[in-house]
Amino acid sequence: MAINNRPILTENILKMKIAAKHFYRSFLFGLLVLIAIPAISQNKTYNEEVTVVAPYEPAIADASKINLTPEISLPKPETPTLNYSIRSFLVPTFFQVEPIKPANIAGETLPELTKGYVKGGLGNYFTPYLEAFYNSLRTNEYAWGAHLMHLSDNGKINDYYKSTNSLNQLDIYGKKFFTNKTMISGEMGFSRRMVHFYGFHPDDFFVQPSKGDLRQRFALFNASVGFQSDNPEPSALNYSTNISFYHFADRFKTGETNLKISGAGVKDFRLFDFTKMQSIGLEAQWDYYHNSDSLTKYYNAILTIKPYISTVFNDFTFKAGLNPVIETGDVSKFHLYPVAKVQLKVLDEVLLVEAGIDGGLQRNSYKEITTDNPFVNSDITLKNTSNTFKIFAGIKSRLANDIDLQASISSSSLKNQPFFITDTVNVYKNRFLAVYDDVNLFNIHAEGAYHMGDKITMALNADYFHYSMDKLSKPWNCPDFKFSYSAKYKFLEKFVATADIYAWTKTYVRDYRWVLYDDFIPEEPQIEDIKTINGAVDANLGLEYRYSKKISGFVNLNNILNTKYFQYYNYPSQRFNFLLGATYSF
Repeated sequence: MAINNRPILTENILKMKIAAKHFYRSFLFGLLVLIAIPAISQNKTYNEEVTVVAPYEPAIADASKINLTPEISLPKPETPTLNYSIRSFLVPTFFQVEPIKPANIAGETLPELTKGYVKGGLGNYFTPYLEAFYNSLRTNEYAWGAHLMHLSDNGKINDYYKSTNSLNQLDIYGKKFFTNKTMISGEMGFSRRMVHFYGFHPDDFFVQPSKGDLRQRFALFNASVGFQSDNPEPSALNYSTNISFYHFADRFKTGETNLKISGAGVKDFRLFDFTKMQSIGLEAQWDYYHNSDSLTKYYNAILTIKPYISTVFNDFTFKAGLNPVIETGDVSKFHLYPVAKVQLKVLDEVLLVEAGIDGGLQRNSYKEITTDNPFVNSDITLKNTSNTFKIFAGIKSRLANDIDLQASISSSSLKNQPFFITDTVNVYKNRFLAVYDDVNLFNIHAEGAYHMGDKITMALNADYFHYSMDKLSKPWNCPDFKFSYSAKYKFLEKFVATADIYAWTKTYVRDYRWVLYDDFIPEEPQIEDIKTINGAVDANLGLEYRYSKKISGFVNLNNILNTKYFQYYNYPSQRFNFLLGATYSF
């Protein structure tokens, strides 16, 4: 406040100085008058100068603050009382909706489809080939089609029994799409496969086998129907059910009938607060087999119920559950397998890392075994393989939307894993038996794919296996390393070149040799003889010339290295062969 009053004090001091100056002048003037009067009255002349000297001492009077708060007194407003009323009535309006013409958006034109496609050809070894497809055109309501194929080979391999074989197949299939995001599908098919047990040298035997004993034929009838939903809403319940059936039989009265009923469902819930959403799912399956041969009949059934829960937390995805399995048949057993998996998105849509544990029970059916090795005995022993514990880890990567890479490593503990050995009871040793053993299997798997539009596509697969056997000496007929590569290249608008390479390392097979002594016959006249089958490379090339959109011609060159290799012991493959043919679309 003193700082704010400084101009006012300065003005007051100036006024006081002026007043003092006038006061001193008046005082001196009066004093001189008083002195002069006596002098005048005495008529005496008197002159005297007086100088008054005194120090100047300015002083500021004390300021007194007025502590008054200004107040404004306003009159209290009075709220007027208003009375009013509203008369409402409907105002008629007229509006006519006019259709808006949709905007034309330039997009990718869908390729024109044809209903039919036929491919046929003929190769050396008198190899006729015919394959045909007939399908419905593009629609959002349904899809159906049919497939027919015939392939036979009438060639001969030097020094071996005739190796003619054939495959005939017919399939029909269809799907129906509904507006409530559900779909029903079904298929039905029949196939017939014929092979010969040619794995021996006829010149080594005085008595030749009859043609009927060396000919095998497999017939398969299959049918299935399924129903599933595909609702993208997070809160929707998505489910699928499927029923499949097949009957499989060979030429020697061995048959297998399978009925499989499966279902699965998954739904999102909010059970815990530490993640945004959780998914609860259930997978169930009943797998029934009835097998019969010329002597026995038996059945086996596997019931699997797998509940699980999964959730996403930041970049992690977790899945955990149980896999209880009930096995019934000659022996009833209960199995319990773990289910756990975790995934981490290291780089979104670029790199994914995963690890987990798993397990399960698998049926080694007669159909699957003969698909892998058609030269087995008809009365082969069938057992279930139990993968009691499997631990795995892997990575998946996508680079620049053109390259897909995947690698994994796993270790499995297998019980009753099948392996093929030569049936030495058979005189010609041209059939195989299945033997089972407990195995610890270590596997490294890698695969990759590259595509540049529809011009270039490439894919490769590689697997390394290490078997730790329990009782058997070797993992019979199983290589330690397998590799495959395929490529497709379109050039000059009308040409398509293909390449396929398959490679594998050596395998071990078990044979027996007789041990004879001059003095006696031992209790076990045969001892195990381990033999090695060398690895091989099978390279194939193909070239197609597309004369038009509907007509093309092709040539396939198989085993261009002319390699003699054995898929199974005493069963060599054909060397170089070719197939020349044409295709037609309609």
